Amino acid sequence: ASKRAGTSISNDIMLTAAHCLYDTTNNRWYSNFVFTPAYRNGSAPYGSFPAATCRVLTAWINLTGTFNINGWARHDVGVCNMGKNSAGTTLNNAVGFMGRQWNYPIVRHFHLLGYPFRDTNDALLTDAGLYLRVCIAESFQQTTDTRGMGCPISRGASGGPWMVGYAPGVIKGVADGVYSGFFIGTANAYGARFTSNNIVPLCNVAGC
Repeated sequence: ASKRAGTSISNDIMLTAAHCLYDTTNNRWYSNFVFTPAYRNGSAPYGSFPAATCRVLTAWINLTGTFNINGWARHDVGVCNMGKNSAGTTLNNAVGFMGRQWNYPIVRHFHLLGYPFRDTNDALLTDAGLYLRVCIAESFQQTTDTRGMGCPISRGASGGPWMVGYAPGVIKGVADGVYSGFFIGTANAYGARFTSNNIVPLCNVAGC
């Protein structure tokens, strides 16, 4: 099993990165997704929620070649309608949901959250993937609709939210992006700026 990050948003939908959902190399969907909110070192206090239907942009599906932050990250957004956990509880009833924003400026103050396995030198982290990690920084423009941040977060954090107005331990804040990738050798993280061209069409179809 592979661990990635996601966020509960409205109407029992999980927000994540497209590359966690759809494999552009082999042109196929990944399968058997579950979302385990507040996972911590084997503990799953709210249970796991299976994915029913997932969606990514046609622009993502049509990409060919090798992943490239500058050309691909702006399309690297996905959403999944989630089923109920084993107790019969919906995702939003169990954990609430975050809001989302789009078409905001590139430069913002973010909390970036995820479950990385490695640092940006590609070295395995202590307790890799077992605990939620957060980086707090100001974003900068990398390329069109793509933000960067100076964060030592890498593999395993894919799909983690870029949160504005976030407060740890409470249901508060809005997502304005998801983690997409990094360059080896420096503290950096990159992801899509939410716009009318990525999060909006996905949510229009999914019913966010």
